Amino acid sequence: MRVIDKSEFRDMDGQIGIQNRLQGTLRHGSGWYGMMKAQTLLTQRLGRLLGDEYVMVRNFVIPGVSDPLPMTLIGPQGVWMILPSAITGILRAQEGEWLRYNSRGQQFTRQKPNLQATAIAMAQTLLHFIQAQGYGLPEVLPVLMFSNARAHVDAVNPTARVVVTDAVDHFVSTILQQQPIMDGEDIGLLVKALTDPPKPAEELAPLPASAAVELPPAKAWEQASGTALQPTRKVKLRKRPRRYGGMTLTQWTTLAVLAILALIMLAVLAAVVLGDLSGG
Repeated sequence: MRVIDKSEFRDMDGQIGIQNRLQGTLRHGSGWYGMMKAQTLLTQRLGRLLGDEYVMVRNFVIPGVSDPLPMTLIGPQGVWMILPSAITGILRAQEGEWLRYNSRGQQFTRQKPNLQATAIAMAQTLLHFIQAQGYGLPEVLPVLMFSNARAHVDAVNPTARVVVTDAVDHFVSTILQQQPIMDGEDIGLLVKALTDPPKPAEELAPLPASAAVELPPAKAWEQASGTALQPTRKVKLRKRPRRYGGMTLTQWTTLAVLAILALIMLAVLAAVVLGDLSGG
């Protein structure tokens, strides 16, 4: 698995020094460094199981969004937005709720931030950003993944996929069993869209309202994780060209036209040669 890290707080060796640790904590909060360590551990684990056709883009910042997306896994079978966590305890993902077991009260109580809601909001934001670039990706799957074996999660119809550290291998095996929906060219284009994003929204020309859809509400991510988003804009969705035998219909048409022209030229050349021979 190839890893591309866009974090400003990691050095060339992927390490976070004391000064960068302080700066990152001041900017993103006390849980940031633990999340970054979980990110490293889970990346290493996934990297041992996935081949080079998979790419992990870490800490990518969508233009107009203040917080980075921690882990975006791109492969032939699709795209996964992974929210890593180093927290421990007895937890429950019950439908859309995020709960922690309170030993004093001997019951589950709602926990903030709601990590399920955060993962889903990040995945939705990433999906709309990718679609805004013209790629017909059907979905980005939200995954909540834990790096510490002391995190015990009871999943009851969760709205995001929950993967504890002991289930990372199973998570990868389910991916490998799925049918591919992208080839190497598609994956390369998506990686470029994330690592070399377009200009900010305010610099882009407005699009007709008839050919646009709204991005997710700005408060969705803010309510889930405390991250404020910039005002939304309308974006145009374009369908990804369907491929036949690895090429689009336009490419096949162009190839057919070139073949016909080549045959005509051969026929003309043959007529000229035969004419010269008969005349001689």
